Amino acid sequence: DVYKRQVLTRALEAAQAGHYDEAEALGREAARALSPEAYLLLAMVAEARGDLVSAVEAVRKALYLEPQLALGHATLVSLYSRMDRREEAERARQNALRALDGLDDEHPLRGVENTMTAGGLRQALSPRPSQMGWQGAR
Repeated sequence: DVYKRQVLTRALEAAQAGHYDEAEALGREAARALSPEAYLLLAMVAEARGDLVSAVEAVRKALYLEPQLALGHATLVSLYSRMDRREEAERARQNALRALDGLDDEHPLRGVENTMTAGGLRQALSPRPSQMGWQGAR
């Protein structure tokens, strides 16, 4: 598990530096260890390259390994929204909220960077007035 973390850390650093080929190779190495986080990293790399279909496939592999991975569902919300697949985005949003059920707001979520809390993700997933069709205060 320590090795897997080290590989993921190196892969994340490579992705953040824009070294996508290296990040992908390291992510695939970690994914062979059946790491949901590695598949989320591969999704990040695919998304950065503009390959939204591959990004969705990678997230779905992460969710196959860990169906309650809230950040995986939340990532699908973003990807499906960018692909203009509104129904699937809403279904992913509901799945993410269900995955957060029972978690304290300060609970750190598993993911690639480990900087998101359950409360932060709940807030990010809450409907915005513009999404609900509100016209705002008049």
